[in-house]
Amino acid sequence: MRRAREGGFTLIEMMIALGAMGFLIAGATLVAIAAARGGHSATDRANLQGSARTGIDVIASELQLAGLGLPKTLAIPYFSRTGGDCGTPVLQVASLDYRWEWAVSTAGNTAAGTISVVTSPKIRLGSDIAIKAGEWVYLYQSAKAVGGTGGAWGHGFVHVKADRAAGGNTVTVDATNFSTVQTAFDLGQTELSSSTTYIGHQPVMLRSRLTKIYVKCTAGSNVGSVFVSDGISEYPVAANVEVQPLAKADASIGAAKNDVVGLRFRFLVDQKDSTGATNPDGITDDQNGDHIIDYNDLVTDPTVAPLDLTMVTGIEVLIRARGEQVSQSATDYRYQDYVRVVTLPNIRTSTTVPYVFIDADGL
Repeated sequence: MRRAREGGFTLIEMMIALGAMGFLIAGATLVAIAAARGGHSATDRANLQGSARTGIDVIASELQLAGLGLPKTLAIPYFSRTGGDCGTPVLQVASLDYRWEWAVSTAGNTAAGTISVVTSPKIRLGSDIAIKAGEWVYLYQSAKAVGGTGGAWGHGFVHVKADRAAGGNTVTVDATNFSTVQTAFDLGQTELSSSTTYIGHQPVMLRSRLTKIYVKCTAGSNVGSVFVSDGISEYPVAANVEVQPLAKADASIGAAKNDVVGLRFRFLVDQKDSTGATNPDGITDDQNGDHIIDYNDLVTDPTVAPLDLTMVTGIEVLIRARGEQVSQSATDYRYQDYVRVVTLPNIRTSTTVPYVFIDADGL
């Protein structure tokens, strides 16, 4: 008598089932990997956006203060298009802090060595404050009598060499280091007053802020980051910026082959008046004649003659943030550009007289 067939699967059926299950598992694994990579890419893009946007915001706030209380000759003391780390740009802008003013006495016309504080701050919030080594202070002097001629004039930045405690009688400064470009104290009266007849002014010292914006890409901590420094401290404002030279020119941002564009500046300028003559008139130049001020009117280097830094009316800031590698084997990286044009409301290009200036009574 034939025995009933026992339950179960044949070997062939088992192999087919295992193969189908393997395909399902492989598919699920690929989906999981793709989702993980997508999540990583989204996180990477979010990190890039957050870092670069924060950097743009910080830099823009510094640039908008440029020239506050200063003549245009000191508003942007320094710019180099390729003079920074690995060919990156360096930009320095200056402004005054009118919350404190000290009457001082200086020896000679260079203010080198020691500045004697004659009185406590005349303009202040609260009480006297300390001045730290590394800060920059601004000196101003006018000794011209009403209707008279001659007398001692001068102004400029000087670098503080040692800490001065609140209430201290002296400020020790580095010799003749007013700024990157100014080395003398007696610089001319027309840059600080809108009048040629006003009473003399004892030398005064005000707190100032000289902000340097640059990239680190070769040494130290936070390599590949954009930094801002005020002379006392430096801090990164945007990380993971592109520090590799361009393989080819990029006309969209005015960059040449081998330029490094992790941080980039371009400039709106006021060089000519409405007749086309070289005579800054306070109006940004329309470089291409289309009657619209836009990206086509930006110049790459305002230090190249016939331009100079006193003609700058706006600055375009570009941060190129670098993301993850395009693939495991590729050496190229994803990147994203973040761009903002910042106007400079405190720089008065049509005259050497600043919008805010010091008179015999202070502001």
